[in-house]
Amino acid sequence: SVILSILIAVPMSAIAARNVGRAPDHIVRVVSTFGIGFPPFWLGLMLIILFSVELGVLPVSGYGSTIGEKIAHLILPALTVALSLSTVLTRSLRAAMIESLKSDVATAARARGMPEGIVFWRHVVPNSLVPTINLLAVNIGWLIGGTVVVESVFALPGMGHGRRRSAGEAMSIETTAAIPIGWNRFFGKHLTLTLGGGILLFFLLLAVSAPIVAPYDPIFQNADMRLQAPSFLHPFGTDNFGRDILSRVIWGVRIDLQIAVIGVVFPFLIGTTVGTVAGFFGGIVDALFMRIVDIILAFPFLVLMLSIIAILGPGLSSFYIAMALVGWVSYARLIRAQMLVLKGSDYAVAAV
Repeated sequence: SVILSILIAVPMSAIAARNVGRAPDHIVRVVSTFGIGFPPFWLGLMLIILFSVELGVLPVSGYGSTIGEKIAHLILPALTVALSLSTVLTRSLRAAMIESLKSDVATAARARGMPEGIVFWRHVVPNSLVPTINLLAVNIGWLIGGTVVVESVFALPGMGHGRRRSAGEAMSIETTAAIPIGWNRFFGKHLTLTLGGGILLFFLLLAVSAPIVAPYDPIFQNADMRLQAPSFLHPFGTDNFGRDILSRVIWGVRIDLQIAVIGVVFPFLIGTTVGTVAGFFGGIVDALFMRIVDIILAFPFLVLMLSIIAILGPGLSSFYIAMALVGWVSYARLIRAQMLVLKGSDYAVAAV
């Protein structure tokens, strides 16, 4: 999965960075934005439908017996994780490449008459890999936690699947027109911002208007309407209790937005503080914080989350506490790496 994600992220980042503000850059940014929003379990199911059910070229699940069968069975799981990881790497590497294209090293290489392609691949790409490698290292630590879900989708007897089952036995959680020219220029220049803001605004309005928009009571059960296929009355169908899935999705937006905001803000604040202190002071302080990060990364993300929630008890408050205790390490690593780089920059040295 890591190898596949690198093979996907590097070309996409290069295309975007060398065409900033043009169509290829917009396409890469939009694709990566949507890719981040696709849950791995959903992406795995879509790949199964395409390559296994429709095309019939890859096995649905299992592990196989011979080497060839094992490789064939691992293609879809590895591709599922790689597609999810590559979107994060692409955005990070693209930003780093754009900064490196403006650096003194790239400018000096151009002044010596070096072709732009050689400047890009010999100087820009290597200098852009530092923050991305750090991000990749953090995500490798989380991959075991991510594969818990993927292993369940593809019925793989992996370590993450076994740990999930052992942790799950100790707990039970139930959760229930024409555009003016000025605006046209703005939307064309800020396409990703416009799309992202539009999507966020849509879900905010959907959450606020859930009592009005939802066609049915999300918790009303009707045994006569169990597992109905999508229809005019139930566009998303019904679940095994006869509840309208569309109504449950609309009401679920409220909980998802709350989790998304609180589950990101607190880990971000903790990770930024820890990373800044570790990178600025260095020495023993840096070593102490980074060993704590290594300890947390040694545990699968999802398993550690479930364990903390099992201790605290079910509920959203337990989830927020668990997310704050576990999710800050990636921010800490990234901020620390940037702090170490900025400490040696010319303007920082001149200020001191």
